[in-house]
Amino acid sequence: MKKYNEVPLKKGYLNYDKNAEHVKTFSGLYRPLIVFANEPEIGKQLTDFIAEGKKHLIDWPKDINLKNKSTKEIRNILSHKIITDIVINNEDKNTIKDIIDVSNYYTYSCIMLYSRNEHNSVNDYLWQKLKEHGVRRAAFCKEDFYKGAVDWTIMYKAFRYLYFKLTEEQFTFAQKYGIIKRKESVNNTKKHSSYSNIHIN
Repeated sequence: MKKYNEVPLKKGYLNYDKNAEHVKTFSGLYRPLIVFANEPEIGKQLTDFIAEGKKHLIDWPKDINLKNKSTKEIRNILSHKIITDIVINNEDKNTIKDIIDVSNYYTYSCIMLYSRNEHNSVNDYLWQKLKEHGVRRAAFCKEDFYKGAVDWTIMYKAFRYLYFKLTEEQFTFAQKYGIIKRKESVNNTKKHSSYSNIHIN
């Protein structure tokens, strides 16, 4: 039986450790994910879509709310390797840091879902921290993401980079989530793609 209360006590950022017990015992049948959003509904819609067909694989904790939690509580929740979202604002820097400190350790990918009409300094802080620690990440502009004009190739490549493999059946269902036209092609040498207002690093 997994003991989720035995989280690392070391403060600060934790590197991925392939020899850690939680890695050895993880099924690997899905990729844990955190969606950072500035509005509650858009983040939940996205996580519900991504978690479709995977929820039964996750050993869900009773509480998956990452807001107003201690460092240990956040680590406890994330140790379950869940797919979840969190609404962030300018006051959430400590929470963001606590999450990112263990994102690689617990093998999470991260999505920042933002609005082009609002500048939020926490978004800047979040992206800088994700980049600093090399977390597998993507930024989606909500005005484009939920537009309804979906390109299968773009959808596939964006989520494949995050270690999510979407089927065409899921893609058909996902048309209402929409990703707009590609701005430039994928550069495999630099491992960087930019799709209009979708950025993958």
